[in-house]
Amino acid sequence: MKTINKIFKIGALAISLTGCINLPNVYSQRNYLEGIVKKESGSVTKLVESSGASFGNESVKIGYPTYNLQIKTSEGVYTARIIPGVMKSLEALELAIDVGSRVRFPKIVGKCSWLEENAFGEDKIGKIYADDLIVLQ
Repeated sequence: MKTINKIFKIGALAISLTGCINLPNVYSQRNYLEGIVKKESGSVTKLVESSGASFGNESVKIGYPTYNLQIKTSEGVYTARIIPGVMKSLEALELAIDVGSRVRFPKIVGKCSWLEENAFGEDKIGKIYADDLIVLQ
């Protein structure tokens, strides 16, 4: 039984050393881009009219929050869906970002080196996690 516990402890230590820890050097190795926000779209609190309302009474539903940015960079124009984060909400980003704001974002996403993937396709359309988006103003 002690041998099994040692194996699990060694395995947990090995996993924690593979790059999945949120360390500053993990993010400093990413390829970041800076740019100017050209367009904002989506609706963080999207109101949708309900169908079939009787007697002129309308009700609203809160739809799924969406937020998209079009960002002009030195490499061209990137269009990104912003994915809600843990520390940064879509609502907070929408308040902080305006057309003309300067932002920085990574071209590669994923906190573990073995889970990293390109955030954008060849057409420069992709995704940015809210926690990875830096507003420079």
